[in-house]
Amino acid sequence: MLEKRALVLDDEVQRRETLLQAAATWEEKVEELTRAAQGLRARRASDPSNVTASDRLEAIYTQQYRWTELVESCSSAASSGRRSRSSSRS
Repeated sequence: MLEKRALVLDDEVQRRETLLQAAATWEEKVEELTRAAQGLRARRASDPSNVTASDRLEAIYTQQYRWTELVESCSSAASSGRRSRSSSRS
């Protein structure tokens, strides 16, 4: 439902926040990580520098053992100028 709302919003800031809310709902309440990842990818596509979306997406990929997507996500985050928290812990 929130994803559909995001599609019709004209305000880009509201649209981005709605996508993040939808992803959080899929991840935390419904425990549907694949749907959460879809929302997070859409959110990050509209703002590649968003740390929250990138971190949550990387956590989901790790939980699902989706290593190729994790590497791509980290590479994308690095190219947008954001350093992953996990890489700064090493």
